[in-house]
Amino acid sequence: MVVFADAVHPVHGARPVGCWVRPDAAVAVEQKTGRDHLNIHGALDLESGQTQMLLVDRVDSTSTIDLLSALERQFPARRRIHVRIPT
Repeated sequence: MVVFADAVHPVHGARPVGCWVRPDAAVAVEQKTGRDHLNIHGALDLESGQTQMLLVDRVDSTSTIDLLSALERQFPARRRIHVRIPT
């Protein structure tokens, strides 16, 4: 299987860009106060639509290992899981 993984860091004053909606559609994005940091490390299997998301303090090697371990637990029958990360 192939999953696509990335991390996001929603911040105060975020605005939607590149959404799959009509250009005139209003899109709501929950705003942060700017004081709290939110880091989401996740992966998506496009074939099944299943996701794995972790809320982490920092996106680093430790959180990457945690994400990979969570994927192994989520898909125990898979012999190989290819993780594609955007460059």
